[in-house]
Amino acid sequence: MKRRGLIRPLGGAAAGWPLPPRGQISKPFASHGPIKAKTARDLILPIGLSLALIVLTSLVLAQIHWHLTALEIWHDPEDLAFAYLLPTIFIAVFFGSTVAVIASLASGVAAAYFIYPPQFSFLFDHPHHIAELGFILVLGITASKAVGVITDDRPLAWRSLTSET
Repeated sequence: MKRRGLIRPLGGAAAGWPLPPRGQISKPFASHGPIKAKTARDLILPIGLSLALIVLTSLVLAQIHWHLTALEIWHDPEDLAFAYLLPTIFIAVFFGSTVAVIASLASGVAAAYFIYPPQFSFLFDHPHHIAELGFILVLGITASKAVGVITDDRPLAWRSLTSET
């Protein structure tokens, strides 16, 4: 049996992909345009914006914790650590999952420093705080990769360019 005779039923018909005519070599990612290498300049804006969002989240959470503690309504700041997932998801939507994973790791560091007692330290009072932080990190990385799958792991600017053409 010829190679082409085996590939057509297994690869082409089963997956619904058309095979190129004989003699032509298909180019991967041809529908996305030329592949452009990332430079340091391309990473400065996404990483800087993700760090700014994490700082903004930290300031908002500190203000919320201060008000709730002053009103003697609530004294448990560890519940606020899940708010650090929001910057990760927004960065994944706008810049792709690779930068969002970096933002997730930075969010974990910020949560360890600002949220978990003793505050403003990287030490932990209880071992279950380490487990909570690990769960939040795994959840952030999983959420960023899931958003990356939904958006084809392309930044928002690339998605808007390809949808217009």
